[in-house]
Amino acid sequence: MSKILDKHPYIIVAMIVLFFGITLNYIAHFFLEKRPGHVLMQQPVLENIYGKDMAEDYKIVLSEQGLGQKYYPFVEFIEKPREGKFVNVSEQGTRCHYPDRDICQAGGGQEIWIFGGSTTFGYGVKDNETIAAFLSKVFPEYRIINFGAGYYYSTNERIRFENLLAEFPPPKAAIFIDGLNDFYFFNVPDQSKFSGVLSLILNEEGLANSFIKLLRANLEKLAIYRLFEEKFGHAVLGKGHTPADHEQILRAIHRLNLNHSIVESIGDKFGITILNVIQPIPLYGVGHKTSHVPRKALNFGDHINSGAAYRLMFESDRKSFQPNSKTLNLADLSIEEGMYVDTVHYSPKFNQEIAYKIHTKLSRLLK
Repeated sequence: MSKILDKHPYIIVAMIVLFFGITLNYIAHFFLEKRPGHVLMQQPVLENIYGKDMAEDYKIVLSEQGLGQKYYPFVEFIEKPREGKFVNVSEQGTRCHYPDRDICQAGGGQEIWIFGGSTTFGYGVKDNETIAAFLSKVFPEYRIINFGAGYYYSTNERIRFENLLAEFPPPKAAIFIDGLNDFYFFNVPDQSKFSGVLSLILNEEGLANSFIKLLRANLEKLAIYRLFEEKFGHAVLGKGHTPADHEQILRAIHRLNLNHSIVESIGDKFGITILNVIQPIPLYGVGHKTSHVPRKALNFGDHINSGAAYRLMFESDRKSFQPNSKTLNLADLSIEEGMYVDTVHYSPKFNQEIAYKIHTKLSRLLK
């Protein structure tokens, strides 16, 4: 070994550099500002949000929900299937709230399909605490199928809905819960969470360029990189957002209206009762005034655009928003207790209230 090192002294230099790099990266962890996700995992914070007796359960929920997505044709991705203690997802990417996992999957017929983003999926709550789970209790005659998925907005949902109808008999009703992510992903033409990754894979950018981007992506995960970014680069705690301008927000509102109009037309064609729900968001109405989430755990980022869009739709330019009898506007909905379990995701009691409002409206439409 010593002969090899004598002959190739650069190996010693590389080992020393690697050792110091690992050591510095470890030390950097102690100087990084606590990110919202880290703060939420702290025991006192969980106890404050969920209650002292339930904190351990929701620590499991947060770990089980974060298993990510898998590729799915035409919509790019769905929630990754998983079996957990509190978070279960079928092979179709549907969140389960029934004991039998097969019942969680779509088959058509006496079903109500629900589409939306992570708030509809139920990030931060157990299987039996989602909007879909509460709806299953008040609509026992129907199977409630939860197609909610992290990062979805009205365009992903419309495409998924269309493709499901090519695969299964039409359901009795379909619910689309939108408003938050439509203005987080405000670009028109549409770009999903993973459009950039798929573009990198499919477009001819060259092996070297792809390698550099991959290397940088991995470097950005290092604590020492993030520490330098905090101290000398862009801020990371909610200040590095991309505010949409007035025209961009108007285009995103038009896209939301258009997608809702398309699914309504499809519903008319197939005999499906459609309900489009404008969901509550934390940057409009009561927001976090009743919340138990500490300020240091809030990270709105590009979600600030949803607040601007709602103010435009409901206060300034009402012509930009086009509700009809198939629209349920819950933008002003609130409860006296905590409405959110983190920056944007709903508490179990708020999910229950949303489900109650949906049940009241959809029951009328189903008659």
